[in-house]
Amino acid sequence: MWRPRREDYPTHRDVVSWYLEGKEATWSEPSYLWPKFSTITQYLLDAIPPPAYLLDVGCFTGYFLRHLSTLGYRGVGVDLQADLMRALHEFCRHGPLDFQFCAMENVAEVFLEETFDAVLCLDVLEHVLDEQRALESVDRVLRHDGRIVFHRPRYDADAEHLRSYTARDDVLRVGSRWRDVRLLDGVDEMGRPTWLVVGKK
Repeated sequence: MWRPRREDYPTHRDVVSWYLEGKEATWSEPSYLWPKFSTITQYLLDAIPPPAYLLDVGCFTGYFLRHLSTLGYRGVGVDLQADLMRALHEFCRHGPLDFQFCAMENVAEVFLEETFDAVLCLDVLEHVLDEQRALESVDRVLRHDGRIVFHRPRYDADAEHLRSYTARDDVLRVGSRWRDVRLLDGVDEMGRPTWLVVGKK
């Protein structure tokens, strides 16, 4: 299985070393983020209602996926916080959710083709090492007519961002592999502009 290497990062980006060994995280519920996710929740309810099977790539503490499970969704969250993913896996494995340690670039090696009804990639793609590999990987695990949901910042102030999506054309290029792609304006929890991209395989 492909794994990122420390030498894949520029020195000043070594703060993202959780790609290699995972990092500590809390179980906090960031309620200040919910306004950002209300549009995504409504889109999912309209486009692919429960009990659809979701993949949340870069799920962090799983707060959003756990919220969606209260609406009847099932799913898997993946992230690079190894200890947290193990804890979430043990805590949730007998319910509608599961959690696994996995890079976005590797999801096609972990899950069977056309497994998920929707793939969520929220504020993640700007952090991955290999954009093309990551997009191909999530595309393989998405079912025919499945939905893709990307959310990404429209600013470059974060030192952990490995690429920019400030230009509309850059965002549309990423979504061009899917059908019925829509690009929506949004804001993050700090009021900064973001993109929300939705499409169908």
